[in-house]
Amino acid sequence: MDKTSDQLIIECAPLVKRIARHMMVKLPASVEVDDLIQAGMIGLLDAIRLHGELPGQSFQNYAFTRIRGAMLDALRRADCIGRPHREKIKRGESEEVIISSFEDALEEGFDLISQEDTPLEYLIKKDLVMKAVGFFDGLSEKHKKLMTMRYVDGVSLRGIGRIMGKSEAWACIQHKEILNQLEGVLN
Repeated sequence: MDKTSDQLIIECAPLVKRIARHMMVKLPASVEVDDLIQAGMIGLLDAIRLHGELPGQSFQNYAFTRIRGAMLDALRRADCIGRPHREKIKRGESEEVIISSFEDALEEGFDLISQEDTPLEYLIKKDLVMKAVGFFDGLSEKHKKLMTMRYVDGVSLRGIGRIMGKSEAWACIQHKEILNQLEGVLN
């Protein structure tokens, strides 16, 4: 009996949510479960589209693999730090080394600049990256530490407030001010 795509989506939506919730346990607070679910639904649609070409394989098993893979791909695309810098953090390298590598990554453009860009697109992206590097260099040590904890270590704003001996509200206000300043620099 052939199931329609709509029936498969309805049947497998709980699987997508279960995989997303399971993955959230190991992810920083900055990752939204809805983003994972969205990526998982795209993986489910791909699984539905491609499964007919793979006779003999259980759809649930195939869908699980495609859904989880789509979520992992989305996390990799959203990761502005990259694996080499994450490995430095895991090895426990000093904060100065991590910040230096973070600045190096900014200068490299977080892979924003692709080989397919036109010369004009390249210059525009390069300019934005250089502005971001300059902005980051100009931050106070306190603000650099806040941004590093938030975006490199994945610490929640509540956790940042506690670590820095302040309130969550203070961390939120500081974070928002820094982002507003960055937006002003980039615009």
